[in-house]
Order: sequence, then C-alpha cells, then structure tokens
Amino acid sequence: MNNNSLQQVEALNCIGVIYKDESIYYKQSNSQKALDFFNRWAELFHNSGDHFRESSSLEHIGDIYCSQGSYRKAIDFYNQALLLLREPEEYGFKAGIRNKIVKSYNLRGEK
Repeated sequence: MNNNSLQQVEALNCIGVIYKDESIYYKQSNSQKALDFFNRWAELFHNSGDHFRESSSLEHIGDIYCSQGSYRKAIDFYNQALLLLREPEEYGFKAGIRNKIVKSYNLRGEK
C-alpha cells in the first residue's frame, strides 16, 4: 500500500468519529457546519471511489436543504445521490431517496 492509499484509509477510519461529532450540529440546526462536513465527506468518498458512502453524504445534504425549505437544492442532491447507486442490493436505498424527491416536490407544491 503506497503512502497516498494509507492516508486515504486513515482518513476513512477517522471519518466515523468526525461524522458522529458533526451530525450533532445537524440535529442542533447548525446547518452550515453540517453542510461543510457532508461536502468534505462526499469529496473524500468520491476520491476513494466509495460511491455508496458518497451517495449517503449527498442524501444528507439534500435532507438539510429540504429541512431549510430549499427544495430545488434538495432535489438536485437527491438526484446526484441516486445516480451513484447502481448495485442491486442498493435498491432499498434508491427507493428511500425517491420518496424524499417526491416529498420535496410535494412541499414545493408540485405533483
């Protein structure tokens, strides 16, 4: 394993601790702090090729925008998350994200 790969693995191992700390901000309505974290998380997993976790981070960003009433942005992030889920075992996750898209359209007053 080269030094660059080792650094990525170490970063991925640390992300769980960071995620737990940062998600507290999301629950406490410190949305910008949570958005900053989830964007860093998405980039990290994009660079490592972990599409499932990248998708999850984009979904979280969509959730934050939806909770703020920014439904168009939420829908954009949900759609990006959907595009990353390609494996058959991810079908349930895709269904959940699609439900969030429908909810966002409904909240915008669109059917």
